[in-house]
Amino acid sequence: AITALMVLLSATLPARANRITNLIVAAVYIPVMIFNAAGATSDYVLYYALTIGVEVLILAFVLRSAGTWPRSQESDV
Repeated sequence: AITALMVLLSATLPARANRITNLIVAAVYIPVMIFNAAGATSDYVLYYALTIGVEVLILAFVLRSAGTWPRSQESDV
């Protein structure tokens, strides 16, 4: 539900609020996903490693992108 909500918020929030929201949610959600991976049962280790690993990589990319996104856009005109 969080990922679907983030897509909706990314499309509807102003740029500054979107940037702050992405930074906060990614920073909080990465440790949650790592905690979930640590609690994986032996039957689903590969599944959790793949799905949670990919999700953590995507969240790290979101965190990096939101952190380095330019605060203002200069027009070339």
